[in-house]
Amino acid sequence: MQVLLYCGVLWNPKLCDCFPIDKPDGTMKSLLIFFCALSFFSWRTSGAGLLLVSQEEIDFGNYPSWEARQGTFLLRNTGNSDVVLKRIRSTCGCLTSEFAGTSLPPGAEYPLKASIAANSSSGAFSKAIYVETDAPGQEFIKLSLKGNAMPLVQISPDSTVYMGKLAVGKECRYDFKLAPGIENLQLRLGEITPASSAASAQMDIKDGLYLLSVTVKPEQKDMLVYITVNIEVTAPVKPPPLKIVLRGMTLAE
Repeated sequence: MQVLLYCGVLWNPKLCDCFPIDKPDGTMKSLLIFFCALSFFSWRTSGAGLLLVSQEEIDFGNYPSWEARQGTFLLRNTGNSDVVLKRIRSTCGCLTSEFAGTSLPPGAEYPLKASIAANSSSGAFSKAIYVETDAPGQEFIKLSLKGNAMPLVQISPDSTVYMGKLAVGKECRYDFKLAPGIENLQLRLGEITPASSAASAQMDIKDGLYLLSVTVKPEQKDMLVYITVNIEVTAPVKPPPLKIVLRGMTLAE
């Protein structure tokens, strides 16, 4: 209230005789507005909570994509009143965070743990989480996790293939190359789902590369074709099976 009265004195034409400048120019007006706003902001936030984050970004660097990674952000209230941590929002379902809505008194700390799930990323990535609080000017705090998830196997042309429109009874063949990302990796052809005579697969190894051939021969017209070929990793690690997906649609006639 004191700040508002002060600003009112400066801008009241009837009280301008209190100041040595009779008609303030544009520069003087700008200065008056700045100091009034600064004083008002200080008055508004002097008793508020203030969060200090240990780090805004965690870099996991290069790591195996079949492994999970976890990091911790330390939130500390350096203000003069409590700060309520309301909720966490993330940009990706593969990122999980341990959080329980809580109130941080002045000087208190909260370790916010966030993790990247195993087999959820491949290659370079950057994920973000947002901490929603009631601290003035810190309603949403952005925190990031980044890294380079090295794939166990590099599949080309891709692990998902769109076959387009397929003719019933016509055989189509699709070839894949599977390049191991680590030494002594051993792969084995697993099951094909759904199990039917509409699809078959064969896998060989040549010059350190696994060569996979998938043959598709649709049996019914006007239907969605969705085939999953499972590739099992038998050594030196045993993560969940790799999946190669082929999808398309058979012609109505």
